[in-house]
Amino acid sequence: MSFFHWALVFFGLFVASGAVFALLALRLFRGVKALAGDAARLAARLAAVETPRSQR
Repeated sequence: MSFFHWALVFFGLFVASGAVFALLALRLFRGVKALAGDAARLAARLAAVETPRSQR
């Protein structure tokens, strides 16, 4: 195989690995975003349940 063919093969592998990395990064970002939303909802729920001592 010629140099040009090998260059195309490696460029294709590079593009494919970049696409896989981008998909994994997007999935990780969505997971972290969901966890942050869950933590915010839990904090709001706990803040609503808790009453100050002066009101007891």
